[in-house]
Amino acid sequence: MSRRAPPAPCDLSRPEPTGPDGGYLLCGEAGSAWGRNPADALGVAARRDHMTQRHPKVSIGLPTYNGERYLAEAITSLLEQDFADLELLLADNASTDGTREICERFAREDDRVRYLPADRNRGASWNFKRMIAEARGPYFKWAADDDTYEAAYVGLCVKVLDDQPDVVLSYTQAVEIDSEGNVIEKRGPTNVASHEDPAVRFRRVVMDEVYCYAVFGVIRAEALGTTGLIGSFSQSDRVLLAELSLHGRFVELDEPFFRHREHPGRSMYAYADDRDRQRWFDTSRDGSLTMPRWRLGVEYRRALHRAGPRLTSTERRRAATTFAPWGMANGPVLGRELARTTVVRAKRRLRK
Repeated sequence: MSRRAPPAPCDLSRPEPTGPDGGYLLCGEAGSAWGRNPADALGVAARRDHMTQRHPKVSIGLPTYNGERYLAEAITSLLEQDFADLELLLADNASTDGTREICERFAREDDRVRYLPADRNRGASWNFKRMIAEARGPYFKWAADDDTYEAAYVGLCVKVLDDQPDVVLSYTQAVEIDSEGNVIEKRGPTNVASHEDPAVRFRRVVMDEVYCYAVFGVIRAEALGTTGLIGSFSQSDRVLLAELSLHGRFVELDEPFFRHREHPGRSMYAYADDRDRQRWFDTSRDGSLTMPRWRLGVEYRRALHRAGPRLTSTERRRAATTFAPWGMANGPVLGRELARTTVVRAKRRLRK
């Protein structure tokens, strides 16, 4: 791990911007160095140039908002990976707790860390997406601010992608941990998209009710960049996996090296209501009535359309046959959403 001693104290309220996205290097890296010794300053400048030009093998994006409770533990588990050729992007969505200070400390102490603050909270979808443009590596991985990983996780996943060009995503099995880090249970294998046939992979991701741990695996950045990424709607992670399954196989490793934290503060509990969750994904949304299951069906079709050019016409047709059984399986929910929306709209018309 490439580390250096922390710089002299400085005014962290005055960062040095380096681009329109708000990314910056902390003033302690340059300001205090120039004040001490010109040679030290040249060393800082060289490190800046090195980081600007550096192309690590893996880019890890960690989006966070008010994640101070587990953030340091999550970051440490990523920086202590056996596979060190990585960069860590900390995307802070205008947190109001101690998240900023934690991110700044790690950015000072490890050259592989870049802190990407935001001037306001634009929602989880924006925060997940913006890291893709910042990433430099051919492989990309998202990480949550409350999960941790065994040290071998990234290296094992990278080896799979290096050795098997037809694999687009690699991940390991998982264990659930509680708020204190104690193991609750081990999750069984999913192997949801390991088949050679893209139409079969797509069907399994869409139809099987499995945990979406794979979205935190190591992904080929080139393929990821052609997808819809994490959209501003519920279950957009599942849609992303469905789209990626049309690009290549997933490999799930047997080792339970992903430690997924179960705690009351998770977004799925904090924003359980459909309208609250809509605003969590995109803060510009007004919280109006939603039809999340209908939206999910539409997004699955869009995913197939985006990936369509890389498939044969037969593969596209076979993948599209998934939508009929999906509609039947989700019929009751689709019906309730439609009825609810019809009633609400009728009441609104009567009030006018």
